[in-house]
Formats: sequence, C-alpha cells, structure tokens
Amino acid sequence: MAFLRNGGVGRPNSVRWERKMSQNERQERCRREWDNYSRQKSLDEARATLETRWNQDMNQVPKPSDARHRCLTERRARLAMLLQTDQARWEAEMALMGQGRGQRKTLTVGEVEDVKARVDAPRRVREDRRNKAWDDCQSASVATNLDVRCAELKKVETAHSQERTLEAKKPALERAERARCMEEKRCRERERQKIHAEVLQKQMAELKEREEEAKHLARECVLLMREQEHLEMETRQRKMDEKRRKQAELGPHQHASSPNPRHCLNKHVEVKLRQRAREVQQDLEQDKKLLEAMEKADEERSTVAKERCERSLAESRWLCQVLEQQIELEKEREARMVYIPREEAERELQRREEKWERERMARVRLMEQLLEDQVQQVHASLIANRAKWEESIKNREYLIAQLEAEREKEKQEGLKKTMEMERWKDQLAAQAQMDPSGEVDDKSDACIPESEEL
Repeated sequence: MAFLRNGGVGRPNSVRWERKMSQNERQERCRREWDNYSRQKSLDEARATLETRWNQDMNQVPKPSDARHRCLTERRARLAMLLQTDQARWEAEMALMGQGRGQRKTLTVGEVEDVKARVDAPRRVREDRRNKAWDDCQSASVATNLDVRCAELKKVETAHSQERTLEAKKPALERAERARCMEEKRCRERERQKIHAEVLQKQMAELKEREEEAKHLARECVLLMREQEHLEMETRQRKMDEKRRKQAELGPHQHASSPNPRHCLNKHVEVKLRQRAREVQQDLEQDKKLLEAMEKADEERSTVAKERCERSLAESRWLCQVLEQQIELEKEREARMVYIPREEAERELQRREEKWERERMARVRLMEQLLEDQVQQVHASLIANRAKWEESIKNREYLIAQLEAEREKEKQEGLKKTMEMERWKDQLAAQAQMDPSGEVDDKSDACIPESEEL
C-alpha cells in the first residue's frame, strides 16, 4: 500500500513535473528564438533602411526620355517576337513528342539537352540582365565598405550629439553674449559721459572767463568815457583861459591916453613883463599837469595797443621835460627883469611878446594835436571795448544756450533710460512668470543695478 501510495502519488507528479518543465523549456526556447528573430528582423530593417537611404540616389529611376521610350518599345517588340517563336517551337516539339498516343518517340540525350537549352535560354538571358542591372544599381561599397558605412554612421551620430549639446548650451551662450553687449554698451556710455562732463567743465570755465572779460570791458568803457569827458573839459578850459588872457591883454591899452604917458609906459612895461612871465609860467604849469594826467591815463589804460600807448607815453614825457625846461627858463628871465634898464624894457617886452607868441602858438598846436590824438585813442579804445563787450555777450549767450541744450539732452536721455529700465523689469517679470521653477538668470538680475547707476 505504501508502494502504491508512494508510487501512485509520486510518479504521476514527477511525470507532470517533467511535462511542465519541458513545456516551460519549449516556451522559453520559443521566446528566445522569437527574440532573436525580432532582433535580427530589426537589424535587417535598419540595415535595409540605411542601404535604401545611402543608395537612394542610385535607386532613383530617371524619367525616360523619348529616345529611351522608343528603345524600350523596340525591346518589348523583340521580346514578344522571341516569345512567340519559342512558343511555336515548343508547340511543334510537343506535337512531335505527342504524335500518336500509343507511339512515343524516344529522344536521345543530346536532343533532350538541346530542348532544355532552348527552353532555359530566355530564362538565363533574363536572369543575366536582371543581375547586371542589379550590379549596376548597387554600389560596390554596400557590400565591401561596411566599416566605412559604420564610421559614417558614427560621425553622423556624433554630429547629432554635438548639435544637441549646442542646442542645450545656446540659451546660456545667448545670455552671455547679451551680457557682454550690455557691458560694452555701459563702457561706451561711461566714456561718453566722461567726455561730455569734460566738455561741460570747459564750457563752464569759458563762460566764467567770458563773464569776467565782459565785466572788465564794462569797467574799462566807464573809465574811457570818464577820460573822454575829462579831456573835453580840459579842452574847454584851455579855450576859456585863452579867451580871458586875450581880454586881459586888451585891458591896459585903454589907459594909454592918460597923463604922464612916459611914466605910465615904463610902469606898464615892467608890470606887463612880470605879468606875462607869470602867465606863461601858469600856462606851462597847466600844460604840465595836463600831460601828467594824460601820462597817468595812458599807463592805466591796458587795453590800448602797446605801440600806440608807448608812443603816447614817450611824447607826454618829452613834452613834460620840455615844459619843465621852459618853466625854469621863464623863472630865470623873471629874475633878470630887475636888472633890465627902463629904456630897454619896451624893446625887451616887444621881443619877448613875439617869442612868447611863437612859443604859445607852437605849444597850442602841439597840445591840440596831442589832445586830438588822445581823444582819438580813447574813442578807438571805447569802440574796440564795446565791440569786444558785445562779442563777449554773444559768446556768453551762445554758451548758455548750448548748456541749456545739453541739460535738455541729458534730461531726455535720463527719461529714455528710465523707460528702458521699466521695460527690462517687465521682461524679467514675464520671464519669471513663464519659468515654472521660478528661477531667473542671475546675469540678467545683475544687469539691473548697473543699468540703474547709469
């Protein structure tokens, strides 16, 4: 019973187990075969795809031309005639072979071979033509240069991987290029602002110089006008003094008809000599003071041409020396009048009157010429100063207008930069919203403070 139990129970189980194992092995073997077959099929399809792609140009059938079409038509006609001829021969042979069903003609080996050759000849021709066409279409490198094809395939894959790498790096490169362009733009902007600041400083310094020059010219114009008025007043004073002197000379002659003419004449001659000597001395002193005032004015006037100023100073100094010598000479003559006899007084008076008149006329002409030259110089200096003052005012107005234009330009540039900064911030905000991770390029964020500094 135990044997039956063990054998009856154990043996069927072992058989079932063997069957199951063999079934599993068969399934595993089928699965492996199927996998190998699928892998081989995939490789064949890939190889066929590559060969088709490599030989695509060779497999392309060109559009037949008219001459080729005629050639193909003639070939079809010849082939049709050959087929008809072979068909007729075959039918004739079959008729010979089948004459009389009861009579079978025995063929020799040579005849059988001849028949086979005639039957197989068209097939061989067709196969040869097909093989030739296939060899012409297929490149020799497809079968022989497989390594070259594999190398080309690796190159293509390498190029594709490089392109993918470049595509992945393209945003970073674009950001770096954009940052570099912005840095160059900021450098150019800083350089331009530096040059602009230097130009503005030069213009401000020039404007200050123009204002100082205008003030100096205005003061010189006032001084020249005062000097001109002083010269005119001196000229009028000289004319009035000359008029009074003439009236004084005409006064004593009215008493010539008084009693004791001899005594009166001698007394009159002595008094007149002394009076005329003092008048001449006073005139000389007055001319000397006038020349000293003119010399001082020439020294103070710095805007007049140097040559004219030096010439005027030399003339004034020379005239002052001459007048000093004349004053000393008149004082000596006045001192000698005490020792002149009364008889010679009249002759001396007449002689001195003539000499004084000549000296006075020469001195008057010289002083008038000097005063006229001085007035002309003052007038020319006044005109030149007014012209310079007007030109300085025009230059100052031009510089002020230019500075105003520069300020307006800077204001417009500031507004433009503010608008650019707002647009840049809007772009960054939009980029941050579009980026799901919420990360924005650090270089783009770093550009904002530098742009705000501009």
